[in-house]
Amino acid sequence: MRVVIISGVPPWPLKSGGALRTHAILSAVARQHEVTFSSPACPASRKEIEVAVGHLVKGFVWIDVEAARAKRIPQAGSGLRRFAEYVADFLLHLTPLSFRRVTPAWEELLRPVLVGADAVICRHADTWPLAASVNPACVVVDADDILFLREWQAIWTGEHGWGSVLVFCESLRTFVSEQLMALRCARTLVASERDGTRLLARSTTVVRNGAAFDNTPASTAVIPGRIVFVGNCDWEPNYHGLEWFLRLCWPGVLARVPGATLAIVGGSATTAKLPFANAPGVVLADNVPSVRPWIESATAAVVPLLRGAGTRIKIIEAIGYGTPVVSTPVGAAGLTDGLGEEHGLTLAASPAELINAIASVLADPGARQRAAAGREVVRARYTWDVTTMPVATQLATWIER
Repeated sequence: MRVVIISGVPPWPLKSGGALRTHAILSAVARQHEVTFSSPACPASRKEIEVAVGHLVKGFVWIDVEAARAKRIPQAGSGLRRFAEYVADFLLHLTPLSFRRVTPAWEELLRPVLVGADAVICRHADTWPLAASVNPACVVVDADDILFLREWQAIWTGEHGWGSVLVFCESLRTFVSEQLMALRCARTLVASERDGTRLLARSTTVVRNGAAFDNTPASTAVIPGRIVFVGNCDWEPNYHGLEWFLRLCWPGVLARVPGATLAIVGGSATTAKLPFANAPGVVLADNVPSVRPWIESATAAVVPLLRGAGTRIKIIEAIGYGTPVVSTPVGAAGLTDGLGEEHGLTLAASPAELINAIASVLADPGARQRAAAGREVVRARYTWDVTTMPVATQLATWIER
């Protein structure tokens, strides 16, 4: 079949969860079908992407990043002005702001390839409007990150102040749009069974997040007392989760485990981006070539997220390399049906629970042994080849139905 994949992020470089999942789904579809790929990308990076994944793709349809940036609740001006701007938009548009990254320029570029397509895969719910000209029975939507849930969670963090009223209204608008999308398209892909229950989709398939593992022997020794956080710090849930952890939990960890260190590894892990990370024992590692040495050298990994949908690739990677993980329930959502304390995954909700859990894992020699058992489970169930198998083998069947 001729398949068009539309994504909010390009499949290269592999430095974010979105890029990793996009690359995995692209690879799975390309095993059986002819693929045209479209996403926003800056002109300077397009050549690199085409070289990296060109063997998988027949053609590319690029759009400038600024021309396809998702709209947001007004941030500038007085509170009254922002409120008035949003209410006017709410009354004039049924479509939520996040769904309006679709521009006439992008639609115009895609129209010729959509005409001849047998199937369209929208690799985010907010790209669904780009497939409006296609029969919905030919469209598969990968809703791995449920947008209304992320907005709903943001209301309770308090970070928006009185603006939470606007976030609440936007979450309702997004909820309606995502449910209608799930009811209309041929198939909705979700990252966990729990996410499947949140959408009124006529047909859902679980395509879990996964990871690609390097099977060469570990070359890095474990550093006692080292904790690692892996993730793109530009992603708001990571940013706010780290801020919460460093302000409310890290001083308690240092009091319990003097000499402990925290390595924050990933995109934008800098003091300019994370001013609150200028704390004792914190090490920042921005855009490292590989996260594996950092994970394997840590005594434990921490995932202190307070909001976010889908499942955390950082947990899969950590346990897959034999490193125990301490996570909030939100951080581990979608993974607890297959991973638990016997596999090296410990859950802790409050700051006090997180401090106690981290101190216990750092002091427990058996923690890494449990993570070693989890390593076998992860590598059997959570590699990308395994998780994306339904996309590779069942796409044609979904469209025929």
